[in-house]
Amino acid sequence: MGGLIILSLFGKARRTFRAIDLLKSKGFIEEGWALCRVLMEVTVNGLYFLKNDPAKMALRFVDAQIIEQMKRTRAADFFQDTPLAPHFDQQEMEREFARVASDYTPDQIKAIKKFGFTGLPFEQRATDVALGDMSDYYRVGSRNLHTFDPADAPAFAKRMWKDLPKELGGGERS
Repeated sequence: MGGLIILSLFGKARRTFRAIDLLKSKGFIEEGWALCRVLMEVTVNGLYFLKNDPAKMALRFVDAQIIEQMKRTRAADFFQDTPLAPHFDQQEMEREFARVASDYTPDQIKAIKKFGFTGLPFEQRATDVALGDMSDYYRVGSRNLHTFDPADAPAFAKRMWKDLPKELGGGERS
């Protein structure tokens, strides 16, 4: 099973790289940067998987998928009163989740929900696979994606230039 997981991670990395290239070629730089974060995560996760016990990692990967599916399905109230409801057997899903959850502490479940199958923050995973420098790019990318709204760019630029000292090129701009 571990080989299939690694193969799927490689496929995701390859498709993500192609999507980044396509977005970049069409001028969608910010959107491409969002996918760069995904590519960094997939790369680090794949290397983390390979660095550790493959059998244990495969089990954690599958368990994390079950935990994540349960989180999403509970949040959607098992799709009650929607055409999707028949596809989600709440009792069976609860049993499967309980089986998986019994192998982990509540803190481990919380970490898996937050960070995925490793239960570790990106920075720690990257450091564990000798890509600690990548976490700096990841953090910068996250901040840029979550704090910069391109719709505000003209107003932001005007304020920035206005407040910049004249010797650095600042001042009123039209």
